[in-house]
Amino acid sequence: MTSEPTGASFNKLSIFYPMWNEEEYVDRALAAARRACATLIEAGDIDDYELIIVNDASTDRTAEIADAIAAADPHVTVIHHDKNRKLGGAIKARDINFAFKLCRAKVFDHVELQSEGSFIDAELVIRATRLGYEMLQFGVDYFPRTRGESSLSSPGIILTILREMRELRGALDGITPI
Repeated sequence: MTSEPTGASFNKLSIFYPMWNEEEYVDRALAAARRACATLIEAGDIDDYELIIVNDASTDRTAEIADAIAAADPHVTVIHHDKNRKLGGAIKARDINFAFKLCRAKVFDHVELQSEGSFIDAELVIRATRLGYEMLQFGVDYFPRTRGESSLSSPGIILTILREMRELRGALDGITPI
């Protein structure tokens, strides 16, 4: 989680879900988020929330299911990509990798992410911390995948991470605190 150095209040929580062919998980993921957000509202930690599904050109029923949920729940918004933009592209529409992150919207007034691949997680952390934002790490329970396979550890993904690291190194080295 990143926080502003000034400690400004946290009015609205946005939770992003980049999804590609996740028809089996859409309902489950959103139900867990709704429960967590209701608890945060009740505790006075947030005033409101939004759940944003980034459908990354799914070929299964993910888009249909997400649209139906959004039509019934004003807290849910769906963004559809016509072409699969992979994790980095979905994050730019945004979420940060499978390692769950919460970010104040203010961070993105100063951070422009360049990566299109899985390096985007590290890029966000590097840019935000070098600008002076604080990072807080806490444990998260993951739902075990019972169908399909993650593509994040494929050789192509790893090569893309290494390429993006090399291409962005100069830009990341030049960041100074705000």
